[in-house]
Amino acid sequence: MLLGIIGVSSCNDKDTNSKVPQLEFLDQFIVSTPAGYDSLVELHIEYLDNDGDIGLSESDTTGPFKFGEYAFYNLFCFIYVRENGIWVKPLNPFSTLDTLFLHERFPNITPTSENKRLRGEITLYIPARPLELRRDSVRFEIQLWDRALNKSNVLKSNVFKLKHP
Repeated sequence: MLLGIIGVSSCNDKDTNSKVPQLEFLDQFIVSTPAGYDSLVELHIEYLDNDGDIGLSESDTTGPFKFGEYAFYNLFCFIYVRENGIWVKPLNPFSTLDTLFLHERFPNITPTSENKRLRGEITLYIPARPLELRRDSVRFEIQLWDRALNKSNVLKSNVFKLKHP
């Protein structure tokens, strides 16, 4: 999965004291190839954070941020596929003991100014066939954790009907 940070700005228009980051979909769509097959799912997400403690730096490698620990990733993206009418997390083809996930380490973007509130956009570019998984109906759930381990709301994407070669 590829992560694109479209914009970051201080936000002065939200007057709330919540330290929990917030997510909201701006847009979601499929990108197709000229041959008519789907190649990417694009998810455009707005984030809001009042205390600016989102993102991890390269030096965040201890405690819960250590590789293999529960907070190594801070942008969680779970893929769900429909099997027999039920939404399930598919197994990772390289490890049948684990489900396939598309998590990322969102970079540290804490402002250096006195006002730490953040608003910005994230674009997730998700392959239509991650690890060669070819399913026709998929959806995603996304959540952002800040450095204090506050968890944002969980976004649930639209259902995408994919066309594969």
